[in-house]
Amino acid sequence: MSKILIISDTHFASKVDERLALLKNLIPQYDQVIINGDFWDCYLTTWNRFVKSGWSELFPLLKSKNTIYIYGNHDHPNRMDEKVSLFSNHQMWSLEIESEGYNIHIEHGNGIIPSLEEVFPFITKSRKLIKLEYRIFDGLVRKHLLPFIKYGRRMNNKMLKKFRGKDGKSILVTGHSHFPESRNEQMFYNSGLIRWNRLDYIEILDGKINLVKSSY
Repeated sequence: MSKILIISDTHFASKVDERLALLKNLIPQYDQVIINGDFWDCYLTTWNRFVKSGWSELFPLLKSKNTIYIYGNHDHPNRMDEKVSLFSNHQMWSLEIESEGYNIHIEHGNGIIPSLEEVFPFITKSRKLIKLEYRIFDGLVRKHLLPFIKYGRRMNNKMLKKFRGKDGKSILVTGHSHFPESRNEQMFYNSGLIRWNRLDYIEILDGKINLVKSSY
């Protein structure tokens, strides 16, 4: 029985937290791992600091799972070097999996709907400003969850609509919006995030897609 784990949007900085233990327990349960973007966050730390951080405890475990790394908007390949191979066996912008007569298209989502910093790159020039924006946004999400949910749904709708204009046959699996969803009839899945006390992920078990939503 093949078991594939898809995670996205951990947005790791250089400081380790309780998610390390959670992932060290989760990853061994699967045969393969797909990291669907924004694994580390270039606006919260540098590449070298991330690689040398305590998160490196995950690296051998990920390598043992033939991990596929799909780039996102916060972990663009031009901000990394060959050390990406320390925790992933393959790197790409998107992935196609054939399963039970269906094609599963996996990508982070910023290639479908660009992020704010990709549209307006000038806002990322100051790392201090970015960190301040993150703290404010994190606080708002924790205290006012409903607007965030509405924003996530709208973003998922936009990704699905734009993708369907190009491909009406494939199952689409994304991250990017941070809002986990399973829309079986529309052949759309979003893996949510592992952050803000959320532990969301997708598993593909013998070709069947399952969204897991939990908290920590």
